[in-house]
Amino acid sequence: MTTSFPKVYAAEKQHFSRQLIDRDCVKIMQRLNHQGFKGYLVGGGVRDILLGKTPKDFDVATDATPKIVKRLFRNSRIIGRRFQLVQVYFGRDKIIQVSTFRDVADQFESANEEGDGKSYKPQADNNFGTESSDAFRRDLTINGLFYDIASNSILDYVGGFEDLKSGVIRIIGDPETRFREDPVRMLRTVRHAARTGFRIEERALAAIKELKYLIKDCPAMRIYEEVKKDLTSGSCLNIFRGLEKAELLSLFLPEIANDNSSLLENKSYFSRILHAADELFSSYDVNYKTNNSKATATSLFALIALFAASDGSNSNPINNFKSEDNLRTHLSKCFTKLSITRNEKERVAILLKYWHLLSVAPQKLSRRSLARVSLADDLLFFCQIMYLVTGNRSQLDLTSQFLKKR
Repeated sequence: MTTSFPKVYAAEKQHFSRQLIDRDCVKIMQRLNHQGFKGYLVGGGVRDILLGKTPKDFDVATDATPKIVKRLFRNSRIIGRRFQLVQVYFGRDKIIQVSTFRDVADQFESANEEGDGKSYKPQADNNFGTESSDAFRRDLTINGLFYDIASNSILDYVGGFEDLKSGVIRIIGDPETRFREDPVRMLRTVRHAARTGFRIEERALAAIKELKYLIKDCPAMRIYEEVKKDLTSGSCLNIFRGLEKAELLSLFLPEIANDNSSLLENKSYFSRILHAADELFSSYDVNYKTNNSKATATSLFALIALFAASDGSNSNPINNFKSEDNLRTHLSKCFTKLSITRNEKERVAILLKYWHLLSVAPQKLSRRSLARVSLADDLLFFCQIMYLVTGNRSQLDLTSQFLKKR
């Protein structure tokens, strides 16, 4: 239940491990505190640590304005077209995002606010708020918790702490209103339920099924980006099953949500493939540097395209295609409702071409073509998945040997 004042959970009333917070994130919060400002760990970082997980991302919220934050951290820049945020850089690939408390009316999140590599001039209409309004404008109660490093306590304005204990995914505010404001929240609600194993609160689930048609009105690129997150999340199979149960999957991936399809059933070959992919992605760290892999969503899009021509039980779906041309013809009929970029679709086509050649004519493989589109890691990842499910090492060994010659 939301409130104007937070319920405070002191250290002895919760099991929050400060050791799981990134050291640079700790430095940011401490410097803000030392300068007289509030600095809280917010969002998924708090949720994950309370669940005993190591967060992939660390975000900080503060009452300091972006200009002040920029002045406190020289290794930073201000981004955001409509609402300014500060990105603090630590090394080449590490970014911690610091946002000023936002007003409850400022509901929408754009791609620019999440960082698109561009800096923008300050805007006069930034709607800054309080820590209370910042909590209320978030999507789910379990994402609305703040961690105060100064007191080692959890601040809860929205009832998220109890929902974490109860295993409930609950919308902050009225579900129908929040979903109408931004229909993509329906996808995120299902994603969080799948990744945590929590149940979606009844009103929220009913609202999703009633308003599912609004997904069609969302910008196509936003849906594509959300699906890419799901594919590499380590929980893709559970997310797809959750989306199907919530009657959302067929709106953008009918290839695997057809009423007559058995692709997502427990014993289907496709489900085993997705499970193997989830295990591989889960074994990687945030930057996919574990095992020296930089595999992307391309390999999963290729799997979806490959199995869209089967009923999920075929253990060797390449048998459905007699030639590369036949494979490309099939691919042109895939992703009819998901606006995959032209570049992504071409990468999928090339990956499947190479997998086809590994099966029928490995002597025709071209390292130059593979290097040109930077698909080596995806091809290896793809073959690793197949090996985990089939136990057949031939393609994996061929790929490994082929890549060593680059």
